[in-house]
Amino acid sequence: MALMILAGLNLVFFYANMAELVLSTPAESAVQGVDRITAGLSLAACCGVIVAGRLITCYRPPYHWCLKC
Repeated sequence: MALMILAGLNLVFFYANMAELVLSTPAESAVQGVDRITAGLSLAACCGVIVAGRLITCYRPPYHWCLKC
């Protein structure tokens, strides 16, 4: 859940502060500093959400702990 919140806050930060600057940047030029950090954080958070979601099944309690399972 923390990674999903981090990804959402990163998205809000990007659209509030940098979206217009990135859209106005010509296609030939490179994106600068904070924009790259925001993109890297977004990629890391989204990959972390996918990995954490896959790992949930590895850390479930054994079947004998649950009488209904």
